[in-house]
Amino acid sequence: MITYFFLFYKSMFICPKNYMGNLNEHMKLADRWATGEYFLPHPGFHALSIGVSKLTGRTLQESGIVVHTLFTVLTIFIVYKILASYLKNKYSENFILLMTACVSLVIAIYVPSFSMNMYLGQGNPNMITSVTLTALKPFMLLCIIFYLAMIKAVDSKSGEVMKYGGLLAAALMVSVLMKPSFALVFIPAVAIQLVLTHTRNIKLYTCMAVIILPALAVLIWQSYNMFIAPEVGYKSAIEIKPFYIWNTVTRNIFISILLATAFPLIITLLNPKKAFKNNGLVISWIMALIGIAQYAFLVETTSPFAYNWMWGYSLSLLPLFVFSLIEFLSSIDDMWHNGIIVRTGVVAAGVIFLLHLASGVGYFIKLMNCGSFI
Repeated sequence: MITYFFLFYKSMFICPKNYMGNLNEHMKLADRWATGEYFLPHPGFHALSIGVSKLTGRTLQESGIVVHTLFTVLTIFIVYKILASYLKNKYSENFILLMTACVSLVIAIYVPSFSMNMYLGQGNPNMITSVTLTALKPFMLLCIIFYLAMIKAVDSKSGEVMKYGGLLAAALMVSVLMKPSFALVFIPAVAIQLVLTHTRNIKLYTCMAVIILPALAVLIWQSYNMFIAPEVGYKSAIEIKPFYIWNTVTRNIFISILLATAFPLIITLLNPKKAFKNNGLVISWIMALIGIAQYAFLVETTSPFAYNWMWGYSLSLLPLFVFSLIEFLSSIDDMWHNGIIVRTGVVAAGVIFLLHLASGVGYFIKLMNCGSFI
């Protein structure tokens, strides 16, 4: 926690010019929003920062650093709880803590001769320099946890469906108030997965429709104020421009996707039948594919190079890595004794994960030295 606090403190007060994180920018927006000068469609992080500032008497900037740090640490804690829930019977707590630290650092594999940037163009499962994404991530992970628990309850016909459904509804609505990017990939991904795995289960479809209704209402409110009512905020629009944005930040889109998803991809290919039974991995892949489509084809006309349609893809990479790591660690013994080809794949998967991790460590060191976050 101290390390992240120091990192965000540096971004605000020591090296804001070349660091290029958006904490300082969002604190200015929070101040304008608090006075009614500016409309924020997703004011969750900003409202919390203002609240902490009023409660503690600290400046808005200092309060923003505290809130940013707490959400970052909370995300890592939830990742740990997910890993522990799947792996605690097979691995020690210290090993799970180590894997939590590793998966909280991984980024797309950085290839200096190819990569124009360390994250922009490839995507980043651990984008810690965007305050709104940081505030969203804990609720994203909670949504996935509650969704998977609800599906398990449906399949086992237990009496906990309504409990997890209510928790999912609440977490999803709060996630939209933090930033709508996750809901825009999660909701269609859930629809696709349920149609594929629970064919003609009208009762389940109806239940899920009720669950997403609060989040959908907030999304409609946000869209109205952004695209229809410019007197409240700013008038924007969405256009379809294939690869218009993505091509400006990568030499090859397909290679960039491979560099970001290399580890999840090889884990899925090593044992696709088993991987497709892992609901967490499946929903993460569906979200990633939807996010890729959004990034590739959609552009927000007011601020196209804010890369707003990239975030759904980047966000989906974190659960994709988490559930791929779970799949890898829970199956490694069986795969190791499944022939030389699969054994070679296991070694390759380990090496690829280390490349993701080495890139992430390099990226973190770059940030600590006031390097550009892109």
